[in-house]
Amino acid sequence: MQTLIIGAGITGLSAARRLLELGFSAKHIRIVDKSRGAGGRMASRRLQTPSGTARFDHGAQFFTARSKEFKALLSSAEDSGAIKRWPQGLGTNNQSHTRWCGSSGMTDLCKWIAADSRLKVEFKTPVMHLGEYLDANSFNAVIHTAPVPQALATLNGSGRLPAPDIA
Repeated sequence: MQTLIIGAGITGLSAARRLLELGFSAKHIRIVDKSRGAGGRMASRRLQTPSGTARFDHGAQFFTARSKEFKALLSSAEDSGAIKRWPQGLGTNNQSHTRWCGSSGMTDLCKWIAADSRLKVEFKTPVMHLGEYLDANSFNAVIHTAPVPQALATLNGSGRLPAPDIA
């Protein structure tokens, strides 16, 4: 089965990694992303300043894990140094889920998943119309992980918009 994954954020890369764990061949998984690098909403920016490069995160500031599978993934990522625990709040200990962040920036987890799984991502590859992928490349499945407005725009541009109550 040929699978197209749209988006190289945490969801797209985790989906690709899970397909590999289930026995899919990497040659049957194609990951595309419109951005210059992995991360999606877990984004970091660099800015040149007179004293050097400044780095700041925007989008997600931390993330949590609910499933045992994702917790196991985060344990491996922490062991490798890709992520670290987000500090608990001042004087509070009522957080029900551990919070995590990248060791040097929020894109670290996504970059680690791609490298650890040996996933190849085609960056700077926006998908405006699914037909070019479904018809020409014979993909059997598409996993679209972009935010809902972007996913709906792709589906609408492809003539595959779901019924109004679903959209």
